[in-house]
Amino acid sequence: MQKRLILLLFLVLGLAQGANVVAQNYLFQFDDTPLLEAVEDFKSQTGIDVVYSTDLIGEFSSSCTYNGSESLEALRCIVQDAAVEVRVISDRQYVLVLTDLELDESKPSRGTISGFVFDRVSGESLYGANIYLPDLSEGTVTNQAGFFSLPGIPAGRHLVRLSFIGYVAQDTTLTTAPGAIVLELTPTTITLDRVVIERSSLTRADLAVFPGVISI
Repeated sequence: MQKRLILLLFLVLGLAQGANVVAQNYLFQFDDTPLLEAVEDFKSQTGIDVVYSTDLIGEFSSSCTYNGSESLEALRCIVQDAAVEVRVISDRQYVLVLTDLELDESKPSRGTISGFVFDRVSGESLYGANIYLPDLSEGTVTNQAGFFSLPGIPAGRHLVRLSFIGYVAQDTTLTTAPGAIVLELTPTTITLDRVVIERSSLTRADLAVFPGVISI
């Protein structure tokens, strides 16, 4: 009887410890802290990959107090004072993009197309992907965070061609806007034709008669 009670006690303690591991608690306290610093603190505590461009969020700060177990809600609290929204790529990867702001009624003649490019299957950012505007003969490539920006182009809609080695090229239409968009490329599958090698009927004597020449 005593052994059973001891085993039951160990079982209860084990379940309690397991629950503590699953329900991890996060504590963030920021008061006018640079947003870059706050986001890096979030990444360090949660182990979640947050993709962003320093050019987009470098001007913002964070004033947030969060105590809980929801990592997504914690990050939303951190960016609540900035013109930034959180987009979920996977359970372990988020992307920060500028919110869609209302365009000036004067309709400026120039604008920007910017965004992030990811692997559609793995969710990883693609470094060095090509973004090309055929109608303007202009283009750029993504940085290590998968971010790209095409500033100072004519405002409006443009045909955009995305390409990257090992991925299916994609043509789409994008509009100049203050916010960043999220784009995805699909990996290609390379299939090689089967090669059949048949035994040659040539003999050593044939090769000796015609050195360096093989007739088929």
